[in-house]
Amino acid sequence: MVLKIDDHKSFFKVLSVPLQVGPSVRIQVTSRCDCVGFRKFLFVPLAFLFDGERQVMPLSPPEYETKNADMSNPLRLVTTWTFPVRSVGRYRLLVAADTRVAGSPVATARPSNMYGGVLSALIAVHVTAVAVGQFSILVPSQQPAVEARK
Repeated sequence: MVLKIDDHKSFFKVLSVPLQVGPSVRIQVTSRCDCVGFRKFLFVPLAFLFDGERQVMPLSPPEYETKNADMSNPLRLVTTWTFPVRSVGRYRLLVAADTRVAGSPVATARPSNMYGGVLSALIAVHVTAVAVGQFSILVPSQQPAVEARK
């Protein structure tokens, strides 16, 4: 499915998340770099949260953090939003690609520090934002989030 946001089209995913009233809840989306070969791509997410009446809930501005590749994970972009939970219920979380930044460099990938860091100091490759990619969503709650039905 494709969603149109402003004049940009994007693939998206909707999750159903049960939440209890309490302090701010953090939504965290982790995108994994498609870093095979010389061209590097990364999904940059947008998030929208809807309450039981399908009203958009206000989210904080996103916080971005890049995590370097390690032995089991590629370069990652972790995007975090927070919001207050004012009522108990099932919320819908929509995550889509921020296609406004598609084609822009969003991070720099460096080879691992093998060989005493020589390659890391010499080579840097820009990672480009794209509209599709692998990502995971973390929303703390009493029950796991499930993909929403139409």
